[in-house]
Amino acid sequence: MNRGPTILVICLVVFSLTVVPMLGQKMLSKTRFIKVDGENYPVTSENSFNILTGEPMSQEELNQLIRSNPNVHVEHVYDKYGKLESFWFNPNKNMGPATTMGRTPTGGIFPEFVFKTTTGTEIASEKLRGKWIILRFEGYPEDFMFKKHELLELDEKINAFKSKGEAVEAVALFYWDKDRAQRVFSVPNSNFKVVANAHRFGSKFKILRYPKTLVIGPDGTLMGYFNYSEDIDLDLLQNSKN
Repeated sequence: MNRGPTILVICLVVFSLTVVPMLGQKMLSKTRFIKVDGENYPVTSENSFNILTGEPMSQEELNQLIRSNPNVHVEHVYDKYGKLESFWFNPNKNMGPATTMGRTPTGGIFPEFVFKTTTGTEIASEKLRGKWIILRFEGYPEDFMFKKHELLELDEKINAFKSKGEAVEAVALFYWDKDRAQRVFSVPNSNFKVVANAHRFGSKFKILRYPKTLVIGPDGTLMGYFNYSEDIDLDLLQNSKN
């Protein structure tokens, strides 16, 4: 009786049950992950770039870089919805805070964004052309550090600006959750719409100091980054556009 085929089948089954899973585990073990906001994101040749050259990194380059320097500096890039899109590595720098490299300069066209407010309204930059846009980033301060008086001052400036026929869209971006952001903000009749959990937009736009106010012109040009509301003169900015 010829047992050759039977033995071959048994060997193939054993191989598929033992060797193949081991190879799969070995391949998976090479996949790198980066934790962002408590979630692990795979780092692959499809989403990883060299920040010095702007070129994508091969899986081999990526693995070698992380093996040789586990603390290599990496910056996260987000799409217009605030969704994590890619990783940018700086082989010449160790882990540390994000830099302002790649931040929109004053006078440049501000990147597209789509915010969702705490009331569920969507604010898309592409639909705001022709309006002045004021973005107020609040970060993670405690309640007592929240400069509510600055928002009230900005509201007064916006109201005066609107009385001259100017269209303005104002957004307050909090890094807190929805309930806390609404509770802390609580400014009646404010021009500002509230966006919660906005920390990824802070990373996207390279906002390193809080609070920070950005003013964007009707044509999408960034007019400036402001640390204090008293430094914002909307009439002056308007005249600079004329």
